Amino acid sequence: MSLLSELEEEGFVLPDFRNSILEVAKELGRYSGRLVGDKDKKIFILIDGMGYELLMDLFNEKRTLKEEFGKVRMEKITTIFTSSTMNVLSTLYSGRTTAEHGVVGSHLFLKESGIMIDSIKLVPAMDKYAKSEKINAKRIFLSNDTIKSIKASGKRFKIIMPSDIVNSGLSVATFDKEDIIPYITVQDMIVKLRKGIVAENYDCIFAYNYDIDTIEHAYGSESEEAHHALYSLLESILMHVLPLAKEHGYDLIITADHGQINTKFEDLRIVRYDDMLMKYLDMPLWGSSRAVFMKSRNGEEDKLEEYISKRFHDEGILIRSEEAIKSGLFGAPRVSDELRYRFGDYLYLPKGPRGLYFLYPEREQQVYDYKGMHGGLSSREMYIPLVLG
Repeated sequence: MSLLSELEEEGFVLPDFRNSILEVAKELGRYSGRLVGDKDKKIFILIDGMGYELLMDLFNEKRTLKEEFGKVRMEKITTIFTSSTMNVLSTLYSGRTTAEHGVVGSHLFLKESGIMIDSIKLVPAMDKYAKSEKINAKRIFLSNDTIKSIKASGKRFKIIMPSDIVNSGLSVATFDKEDIIPYITVQDMIVKLRKGIVAENYDCIFAYNYDIDTIEHAYGSESEEAHHALYSLLESILMHVLPLAKEHGYDLIITADHGQINTKFEDLRIVRYDDMLMKYLDMPLWGSSRAVFMKSRNGEEDKLEEYISKRFHDEGILIRSEEAIKSGLFGAPRVSDELRYRFGDYLYLPKGPRGLYFLYPEREQQVYDYKGMHGGLSSREMYIPLVLG
């Protein structure tokens, strides 16, 4: 049995690359396609954390919202693996697979610096207060081909993003300063979109919002808080942006980077720096708690596999990274020599709502009841909506 067939039998959802955020990125780069439309002007809105199943849950509560969505085209597509924001945005902005850009999660080992880093804040992963000097973003985010292609075609391009991530590593590596329009609140984002359509008549407008993702992390993807926030955001877009987009000849594309799955604290396995597991590893775990990458010590592979099997039993699947790459799980059957180390020797996939988390020294273990997580291959994480209006 092939690895991909084995994963499907275990209930994991695999990326459908021809109907995925990767295909959306490629079509945006060409500025035309089945998923993004063929109009000369486009508005692309990415709602971080808006899983397809979350949206279906909301439709069951808000019949009027479901009716409004019946007036536009909507389908279910997949994100890519890993279902983490930094990975998916790297694919969106570059049009490249995970295997090609190598941003496998929120935590990465950066060989050039010799440390584990937080790929969002661009500081050492163990830096509790994130005060260290930031790492050069161009070492991590290697390409922005989608954006380059749009601008090279002569399109007047802007991205509307939260003001607090304007200077983030991914933003700096991807966009020119003049590309960015910062916003403070969701209402501000909506106004900026309307101005971009009517007053400025930009050819291509991207907008990114992370509020839903933040709320899901805090309260869970099935919470009233998450549902209300998503309902308010979608209502604002449908009421204040969609009519203007139609009037002024834009394709309006709305999608997400991933969904989230709820997990209980007792389902989260904690690995500390002095844990027995570290005896068989060369460095801490990286990626995310839902897709965990490991670098084994030479000659300790059999012991590592045996230890994980005994300690975690059937709570997850341990896969050789090389096998995962060759299977095409990361979008291509090969990784360049330059990036191969980012995929480690092993990939551990927790089953169900479980997670495996490395706790750095001097960090406190926090107890919570429900919390949303992502990065893995569950249906709630992998399926996302694609709206074309």
